Amino acid sequence: MVFIVYHKMSRKLSASYILITENFIRDNEPMEVYPLIKEYDKQTAIDYLAEIRNLPVESYLQFGEASLGMISYGYYKAQNGQIYILRAFCNDLQFYHNVDSEWEKYINEKYITKNKEIID
Repeated sequence: MVFIVYHKMSRKLSASYILITENFIRDNEPMEVYPLIKEYDKQTAIDYLAEIRNLPVESYLQFGEASLGMISYGYYKAQNGQIYILRAFCNDLQFYHNVDSEWEKYINEKYITKNKEIID
């Protein structure tokens, strides 16, 4: 089973969305610049990255949004097992990014740095 999870809500990811997403990844190049997610979405991005690693392929976890919800960011675990960050505008895919060690470093360092600045 494949699910979308966002703020403790889940629903099955449709076969047509899986096909659209897999084709989008196959037919397009990944963006080299990471998305600028909001500070308060970063902990969710960290938590959901750990969670999606344990989910089956074709799983999607939305971890952030922008522009009053018109832009969304989420992790997608592709049929090949690779995890990608998807950016959609009004549910239409715009970009994707590869999840790699640099992404993990980016979300963790930014979150820790921001919290350290607040504490100091």
